[in-house]
Amino acid sequence: MNKIATLFLSVASIATLASCSSTKNNAVLADLNGEWSIAAIDGKTITAPENQESAFIAFNTSTGEVYGNASCNSIMGSFDTKAAPGQIDLSRLGSTRMMCPDMSLEDAILKALSQVKGYALTKSGDVALTDANGKEIVLLKHREPTADADILKGEWKVTEINGESTADLPDAPFVFAFDGNSFSCSTDCNSLMGEFTAKAPNGLSFGNVASTRMACPDPKVEQAITAILPKVTSYGKLAGGGIGFYDAENNLVLLLEQ
Repeated sequence: MNKIATLFLSVASIATLASCSSTKNNAVLADLNGEWSIAAIDGKTITAPENQESAFIAFNTSTGEVYGNASCNSIMGSFDTKAAPGQIDLSRLGSTRMMCPDMSLEDAILKALSQVKGYALTKSGDVALTDANGKEIVLLKHREPTADADILKGEWKVTEINGESTADLPDAPFVFAFDGNSFSCSTDCNSLMGEFTAKAPNGLSFGNVASTRMACPDPKVEQAITAILPKVTSYGKLAGGGIGFYDAENNLVLLLEQ
């Protein structure tokens, strides 16, 4: 009986140690907070194509917001902050809709993220996003967040309005200028001016928009931009250096280039 009892205690001790070890390595929601570089997919290290963004994803564990960039388009969405520790569903993330010269990495990233059902800490302190079977499909490494809206500062030419080129329009180019939290914009008639608010990571809104009061025969550009600005909800840097402004449905409504 003593031998049996001793064997039982030994097995129980091993199980307890294994359980403690497993618990120690389990991730909790707070471990996800912040910005993360997307370092590998299915165990293969990734590198952004030339002239495209470094891929990253970020989690706000207080609000459940997800944002990032898949090397070309911006990523956005949300997750359930009340899910059990180690569980997260990223199958419903959205993205903006710009085409880039090389979409292969972005396609791979979005496909991998759509399969994510969980997360875990690695031995090195990185985060592994896992599928429904617990297999690592995306490896994340912590990175420092970028400054809000710094990329907007300066002058930008309006090259597209609602998907249509402005190159052949009379009085082109039309120019946005951003300084601090103020902006101005030259159009085919009046100049617009007002304020803008940037919210991490890529939220954008315009307010207190005013204009000069010239009477013009056909101010199409002025009217279009005036109608668009209240609808803008986000922005993103594009491959090649341009800036895209998007509405709530992630439609590209303005394209700016320097």
